[in-house]
Amino acid sequence: MTARPISTGDQAASCYFRTTVDHPYRKALIQVCEPCNETCKHCFVSATKRGAYMPLDAVRGRLIPQLAAARVNRGTLTGGEPFMHADLIRITEAFRAAGMGVGVCTNATMVTAEQVARLAELGVHMNVSLDGFSPESHGVFRGRPEGFQETVDTVRAFGEAGILQGLLCTPNNLAQDEEYGQLCTFAKEQGARYVLMNPLGPMGRGASRGSQRLRRPDDHMRHIRDLALPFADDDLDLTLIRFPNDSKPLAGCEAGTIIYVFTDGAWRSAPTWFSPRGRG
Repeated sequence: MTARPISTGDQAASCYFRTTVDHPYRKALIQVCEPCNETCKHCFVSATKRGAYMPLDAVRGRLIPQLAAARVNRGTLTGGEPFMHADLIRITEAFRAAGMGVGVCTNATMVTAEQVARLAELGVHMNVSLDGFSPESHGVFRGRPEGFQETVDTVRAFGEAGILQGLLCTPNNLAQDEEYGQLCTFAKEQGARYVLMNPLGPMGRGASRGSQRLRRPDDHMRHIRDLALPFADDDLDLTLIRFPNDSKPLAGCEAGTIIYVFTDGAWRSAPTWFSPRGRG
């Protein structure tokens, strides 16, 4: 179940993900719930505290067998915020019992010490969103200034447990330039394998919010790239998604290799739509 990098140092990233799997296997991103405890200004699902939860029985009895039949051997649990799901640990246990590698993508604000210990026992890896390195940037961007310290403390707990895989950063206009170096230093201190930076696009909810423009211009993104690159070495991979690409060829396309599963059970696998219930 070894992951394979999508792009190399000589290529520009061709999709939003850092790794894929080798043929004939597939990787799945599973939205276990829609609700979230934060209100991120750029959220692509417009998550609130309301929404649906994927039933545990459906995960065990239907989803996992269907993913196994589709040759999925790695899954990432997402939301909303997956730790809002009361059965998150049981869902994780079910995927691991089926022999699938599991990661969790989280804002790391609702995690207990008992959950950290169990996730470590299961061999799960954690990916944490950290969009700046202060309450005034990360916290405000996510609608909860107090959430910054909660996230930092939980990242440290993941690091101590040996299950921290990466930090996911959305550079934005609220963060000061020096915060990106602080974030990369923090990632190294906690044993993260990578920092993935994915800027806001020129359109959509994150491009502007009321009178406040949140997206950094391309020249500034090049500057952020130059600030962060010195931290990349054999211990820390710096993955730059959707940054200005001035010269590198794109990495190969992963269409058909990565599946997205929505909370209601519908699947999306680029370039087609399909559903395990037969609609789509």
